[in-house]
Amino acid sequence: MDYEQMSTRELQEECRRRGLPSGRVKAELAQRLTDADAEVVSADDDFADELLPAGETDAADPEPVQPVSALPATPGVFRLDFEAEAGGPDEETHLACRQATLQAASEAGYVPRGDAYRTGTVDGREVYEVATGGGDLA
Repeated sequence: MDYEQMSTRELQEECRRRGLPSGRVKAELAQRLTDADAEVVSADDDFADELLPAGETDAADPEPVQPVSALPATPGVFRLDFEAEAGGPDEETHLACRQATLQAASEAGYVPRGDAYRTGTVDGREVYEVATGGGDLA
């Protein structure tokens, strides 16, 4: 995501949405978000050995695939929801939902920016999102 192109208010909202500290200085907000993105990539690298080749999976594919209408539309974000499991998704299901969200965004003509992430549960559905760089189609 190009944080330099975002307004201070948009950066503040993104920080709040991710549960990061907010502030008033645009450069600090952009750095917080960039650092948070790097932590996600680093955490994903820790599990890289466990990933299967593209197209292969140990688990049954999660059942998406309808955008969540209960949440307000966010420009530049592609959103999918999946059937919620009691206690939240296990690591394997979480990874499968993230991958399914990225794939669905690509198939819908969007260019995913970064990794997909779980935003919470709405109406008994797990919600996953991926930034799409302003919501423009590829």
